[in-house]
Amino acid sequence: DALSGLDDAAMSATVKVESVAQLVPLDFQDKSGREIFLAVGKGAEAGKSCLLPYSTAAATRVDELAGTLYYHTIDKAEGTIVSYMVAAAHPTDKGCYTSSVVASAVLAPGDEKIVDVAYRNAEEKVNSPAEILGDDSLLLKYLNPHLVAVVTEGALAAPSNASDASTALYVSLVDTVSARVLHRVQHVTASGPASIVMSENWVVYSYWNTKAHRTELSALALYEGMIDTYGLNPFKVPEQQATFSSFTAPAPVVMQRTFIFPRAITSLAVTVTARGITSKNLLIGLESGQVASLHRRFIDPRRPNGKPSKTEMMEGLMTYSPYLPIIPFAMVTVNGSVMGLEDIHATSAVIESTSLVLSQGIDMFFSRVTPSKTFDLLAADFNRPMLLMLLAGLTTALVMTKGMDKRKKLAMAWK
Repeated sequence: DALSGLDDAAMSATVKVESVAQLVPLDFQDKSGREIFLAVGKGAEAGKSCLLPYSTAAATRVDELAGTLYYHTIDKAEGTIVSYMVAAAHPTDKGCYTSSVVASAVLAPGDEKIVDVAYRNAEEKVNSPAEILGDDSLLLKYLNPHLVAVVTEGALAAPSNASDASTALYVSLVDTVSARVLHRVQHVTASGPASIVMSENWVVYSYWNTKAHRTELSALALYEGMIDTYGLNPFKVPEQQATFSSFTAPAPVVMQRTFIFPRAITSLAVTVTARGITSKNLLIGLESGQVASLHRRFIDPRRPNGKPSKTEMMEGLMTYSPYLPIIPFAMVTVNGSVMGLEDIHATSAVIESTSLVLSQGIDMFFSRVTPSKTFDLLAADFNRPMLLMLLAGLTTALVMTKGMDKRKKLAMAWK
């Protein structure tokens, strides 16, 4: 037990360590506050999952969710995704369950290979399910909780000469319950190193353009529909389904923009805050070991080609430019660098304005990032003595006026 340091036999899983394909986190905890996982078997034990750690309360909760609890496995070697449904308790092993295959799909056909996989951050909070446009209409975000983004790389034969082959990069958006490929993007003359990150209804990934010899950054924005300016009022409510089904829901409307980035990229991440109110910044790990912070409006696929209209300017949209800037004052690592930078982790702080960022490599660098400034903190040079004097003055004035009012009422009563 990580909390007490004691050996807890109840925490051991029935599935052997060498046969565990992956650990699937569940969205509830046991009475001790521990996270509950499903240890998913592989090979001969495929379709078998066991609670880790095991507890009676966790087993009861999973029993209640049987038939509605789904998980999936992605085999990078085979390039496939398989979706499972927890069907019932295992007939012999306590704390284990049998699962049935719901759907499967091939994500990397032929000679393609899976390069990277991205999920949403489990801590991420969505503040608003829609974007308010300049004309007060609503653009509904596509917020599928079962969405995963998969980057694959493979050879692409030229039409003129089959022997003259080049590499191509593919980005697939897959529903992990139905194993449906909702959207697939192909980048010709592109190869790794590739990084990808997903947040709310947008996906950002980077790759190397082998023809232009440069790093490119591509952004996808997913939407499920739109409500016009007068489409939502006390007398008119648009028709929407009360429940979401991965099997019947339509594919999202996807908007895409590609940008040129002046430096080589090793990793990508997104800032996370406690309630999702603060603007989100893209964290870019550079080959030099530095971490750059870029506001999302720079990579918004809705940036217009020409001069923004009045409504677009109200939204803060800028004219599209293929070149993304590196802002020196927006470096998370300031004037330092992380040797062998490989990954960036972001989590929320207690206050909404701040996101905690850990850059990891041979070295480590920890910093606080405030995408929307410190709007919920007092400035360092705030005049606290003056505030105390004002509060003391107001309190004294309140006591004096209360006494004066009491004496006035008493004098009026004697008249």
